[in-house]
This record gives sequence, C-alpha cells and structure tokens, in this order.
Amino acid sequence: MSRQAIFESSVGYFLEPIGPFLADESVSEIMVNGYGCVYVERRGKLIRTDASFPSEDALLTAIHNVAQWVGREITEDHPVLDARLPDGSRVHAVIPPSARTGIYLTIRRFTKQILTIDNLIDFGSLSPAAKEFIEICVRLRKNIIISGGTGRPAAARKVGARSSPLINSAEEDPGCTFPGQRTSSGTWMPSNAMAWSGHPARWMWA
Repeated sequence: MSRQAIFESSVGYFLEPIGPFLADESVSEIMVNGYGCVYVERRGKLIRTDASFPSEDALLTAIHNVAQWVGREITEDHPVLDARLPDGSRVHAVIPPSARTGIYLTIRRFTKQILTIDNLIDFGSLSPAAKEFIEICVRLRKNIIISGGTGRPAAARKVGARSSPLINSAEEDPGCTFPGQRTSSGTWMPSNAMAWSGHPARWMWA
C-alpha cells in the first residue's frame, strides 16, 4: 500500500469534510477559520464554501492526526503545527491559547506547475531590473540566501534554474524542487525538536 493510500485510509478520514477540495486541482488553498467556516482559494479568488466540520473536537482530532502522521505534536504548550501532506501540500494549524477565537487550519496545495522568472514579471511580482540583478549575482557566483514567510520555494527555483549544478537547500518542511539539477536537500529541525521526536535538533540530509 502506498503512502498516499495509507494517508487516505487513516488521516484522510478525519479530513473528510474538506476532502473534495483536497482532490480539486483548481483549489490552491483551503482555510478553516473555526470548525464551521471553510474558505477555498481558486485562481486567486477567495470563496466561502458550505463545508464544515461536525464540531470543534472533530477539527481538533483531524489536526492531531495530521501531527501524528508527521511525527509531531500540537498541544497547549506547542500550539502551532507546520506539516506536509503526502502530495506535498503544506499544513499550518493553530489551536488555543494561540488561537483565541477557535481553531485555525490552512492547507496550501502543492502545485505541479513550475513558474518561471518571466511568469513572475508577467504577474507583477518581480521587475525586469530585479531579474537582471539576480542573474548578475548568479553569474558572479554570489552566495544568495532566500528567506521569508511565503514564496520561498518559488523564488528559490527561479534562482536555482540559473545557478551552478549543485544547490544546497535547508527547510523545516521541504518544498523546493530543482528539476534537472543536483540538490543536497536538508530538513532543518528547530531547537525544541526533542519534544516532538525524542532526538536533539540536527541536520537530516537526503
């Protein structure tokens, strides 16, 4: 049985209220703002759906099962969870006391489409001058650090496509792929990782 099949028969059961959106490739993000309020993003537009979880306990149980799936815990002492589903989708969950008005769950879908740096210019996300600056830095073999709250994998792929044959990446939840290039992929575990895994923080190289 594949990892995806195991997920669907176990954790997938608890995520059944949003299951159709997880299977819908037109949905780029799923946002659960409390058990009775579910939004999805399609083609850049936010839409409120009729979907809901039966209760707050049902939503919390789903989040706990996702945490167990990736070998982590989400508790009052550690009320934030960042994880990844088998298809690559990223999960972010927050529970009380950090979530003051309910339980929040966001799933950012993994996209199979790899955007180019020219796509970013077309979208208005990057200027031609910025593109030229990045390409000059790559040609001069400058060290480039890409960090931030969102968009890092996309930006890293754009730079990586123009860089040397070997790329090093370090992420808490791996999300960067560099087709056609040698990549040393590291999973960084935070300093309190012992509470989740029973082991001290360490580099884990693929």
